[in-house]
Amino acid sequence: MSSQVLLISDTDDITGVIRDVIKDMGHSPVVATTIDEAIAAIPVEVVILDTISERFQDPDVLDELTTQLTPSLIPVIALTASVTNVGEIGPRYFDFIARPFARHEVEARVSAALRAKEFQDRLRKATTLDPATSMLNRVSGENRVAEEISRAVRYGRSLACTFARFEPEPSEEVIQEIGRIFTESTRLSDVMCRWERNVILMILPETGPFGAARVAENLRKQCAALSTAAAAIEGDEFMSYFGTAGFIEGDDCESLIGRASDAAADALGTPESPVVLARVAKGSDEIRFLRI
Repeated sequence: MSSQVLLISDTDDITGVIRDVIKDMGHSPVVATTIDEAIAAIPVEVVILDTISERFQDPDVLDELTTQLTPSLIPVIALTASVTNVGEIGPRYFDFIARPFARHEVEARVSAALRAKEFQDRLRKATTLDPATSMLNRVSGENRVAEEISRAVRYGRSLACTFARFEPEPSEEVIQEIGRIFTESTRLSDVMCRWERNVILMILPETGPFGAARVAENLRKQCAALSTAAAAIEGDEFMSYFGTAGFIEGDDCESLIGRASDAAADALGTPESPVVLARVAKGSDEIRFLRI
């Protein structure tokens, strides 16, 4: 089966040789010369990163790339000029290819990474994903929320949480379709989790509370259309209630998710405003609800 292999390098002689090897293996090479191009190319099965180039040695640049790769457990092979054993490359890399390299070495490293990715995907699906929606289950979702909060604190970036509740509880078939809507309407970097049987939790990195509210309103409209269709076919009508909250200094998982959950509860009590934004009044701990 053909897989996509992303090669991140700004050196023509490297990209030309490795691209030809990947093609001859029956896979599809994707070349990116900047991190922005690389992020735009994700998802892929394997990444080969040219760590020889100064452009790709900046820790912040590497962290940005890792943020995009981690949710899908994409193995990264470091292309290097000095490493002699895998222990030298650091935990962010699956393997390495040292220059000068032979063709068979590239084939072996890429094949091993693809096998590892296939195994990780099977294991991840069995242990971390909700079977109906293919979203994270609650335990895995809590871990990812903690990671995103830590990243927001470290880099001073915005972060938002959305709590979506569906009443009455839809059938598993409808929940599966809701999961498809959420997956297709959000970014790869957004974290989605089936929090309860009738609740989906979303974490949106680098998104403010009003941006999250706009995403929530778009999802609500699509869910409303699904409800109408489900009611006509199976009588499985439901309402969607969304609560959003932005990360503030001092937040942990419990406080951030709690505000979003409270906002969703407020939306449930005011059906005419099914999207509610929780805001903390400046200079106090008072939470105010803004109905969108």
